[in-house]
Amino acid sequence: MVEFTKAQFIANLTENGVAIPRKANLATLTELHNAQSVGQQMCPGCGIHLSNGHLTPDDEAANMGGVTLWEAGQQQIENSCMGCGHEWGADRGAYVAPTSTPTGNGLKIEKDRPEQNGVKRPSVGGKCRAIWDALDSYRAETGELPTSKTVKELAADEGWNPNNASIEYYQWRKFNGIAKG
Repeated sequence: MVEFTKAQFIANLTENGVAIPRKANLATLTELHNAQSVGQQMCPGCGIHLSNGHLTPDDEAANMGGVTLWEAGQQQIENSCMGCGHEWGADRGAYVAPTSTPTGNGLKIEKDRPEQNGVKRPSVGGKCRAIWDALDSYRAETGELPTSKTVKELAADEGWNPNNASIEYYQWRKFNGIAKG
């Protein structure tokens, strides 16, 4: 482990444009140094400036065909110097492969969806389609056009994202050729 001198810390901090207090002691300089991004620091193992290269498990540079160094069991710590291989930072522990869980809700995009006025109807089974179906039902039941206020109330009742419901409302209006105003 390299012990840095005040002069080394001051040179590093000055190079990186960090303001140094007038009577900074070694502890203060160490804190300022460690507060910099890793790429601006010096390796605690060999003293090389880390702008020359360091690895983190999540870096694209550390990525080996879709597998990070941490996943491959080659790096257990947050950071690693590319010069000397010294590792430092929090211990990430052993890699545990995630269990396979299905992603998405299995929504299949319909190929031949109706299209009117430059807007395609959403596919069956999605949240957008649920909003459109609710708007169609409201119009059929009441004989009136739903308003933006109606859509906000529906969104609150159904637990929909109100912004998405509003966007879908205006797409539904365009699809049905309902003029603005």
